[in-house]
Amino acid sequence: MIPLSGGIYTYLRLGLGNIAGFICVIERFFVADCLGILIMLLTFSKYTVSILPTCGSPQLLEKMIAATTLVGLTLINSYSSKLATRVSILTTFGKVAALIVICVGGVVFISKGVTTELPSGFSGTKSDPASIALAFYSALFAYDGASHLNSLIEEVKSPVKTVPRAILFGTFLIIVIYIMTNVSYLAVMTRSELLGSNAVAS
Repeated sequence: MIPLSGGIYTYLRLGLGNIAGFICVIERFFVADCLGILIMLLTFSKYTVSILPTCGSPQLLEKMIAATTLVGLTLINSYSSKLATRVSILTTFGKVAALIVICVGGVVFISKGVTTELPSGFSGTKSDPASIALAFYSALFAYDGASHLNSLIEEVKSPVKTVPRAILFGTFLIIVIYIMTNVSYLAVMTRSELLGSNAVAS
């Protein structure tokens, strides 16, 4: 383990040289991280709009909520890293709690014998290489957090023990929660409802 912060940038810089590290930083800053943040902001705004009464264009409201959230989070991060950490922990806890509620709800419905699409949920699944690659790519978005864990490795106590444990536990927890969430969806929703919904937690 390389005991330096910076995550994948540090690994690429030390392993392949400064140019590889520089390309990594540019790609993360201008492409990967920006798009990831954009997806999360739009998802958050879509869910927010879904519970609010709207009297105009929901798309305009979604964009306004996303922009306001971005500015707010930027100000929080600029003001205090401790406050930003607390906000991050709070939002992560809220997201995981919501997914657990969905999982528990699914288990309750399944225990009552409600299995709407569960028996045939994967019928018609595409198995061509392009579809499989797209499925992997989509799923990796949920697990990308593990790659950020080593970005602050210098600030972690006993990183040799803590980081691998955190990665294994976190990945296992995400796998369980996401599988149970999808099972819960298929138990209570039809595939057409699931695919047609703009606000399905994922």
